[in-house]
Amino acid sequence: MKEYIRKKKKAALSDEVLVEHDLSYLREHPESAQAKRVESILELLTQIEDYQGTVGFLIPFRALAARLKSYKWVRKASVNSDGLMAHYWPANESLSDEDVWEYHAVRGLLDLAQTEGGLSRIRRCPECTQWFFALRRTDQKYCGNVCRQRNYDKDEEKRAKKLKTMQANYAREKERDERARRKAGYAKQPGKK
Repeated sequence: MKEYIRKKKKAALSDEVLVEHDLSYLREHPESAQAKRVESILELLTQIEDYQGTVGFLIPFRALAARLKSYKWVRKASVNSDGLMAHYWPANESLSDEDVWEYHAVRGLLDLAQTEGGLSRIRRCPECTQWFFALRRTDQKYCGNVCRQRNYDKDEEKRAKKLKTMQANYAREKERDERARRKAGYAKQPGKK
């Protein structure tokens, strides 16, 4: 059964929405050192998800543990309408905006990894190879309609079938228009097509 999310449903700032925001920053700044570090952590997390339940998860898990050692966190508490909340903040307060984004993105990915099947919705588009969060559907393969259509257009069989269908539709339309002209009393002029 496919899972759908209604368009009119108001989305709270859930982990998924925050992760999609972080992934969009990752797509906009792919060459920054912070983005490369976050992407390597993301790749390791998805490998762990793929190998879950087997011994094969140990290799990416050890690599992930080594990378996560460089992040130092401090826990701070706040009170809101839901009650007492614990938040993780970077231990170093004098970080650049990009470094703060990196900490936030890593923390969001780790939070998402704790939810059942959370990381399974983070995917790499097979067409443009960018990371995206499958927010709309659980079986979403492409980051958007452009990549989905580009992949569809690559298939020669589908293109030939589409061309054949379009030609048949054009011939049917032309015949219908011709019948309508004859019915209205217009005859085809001799020598014209």
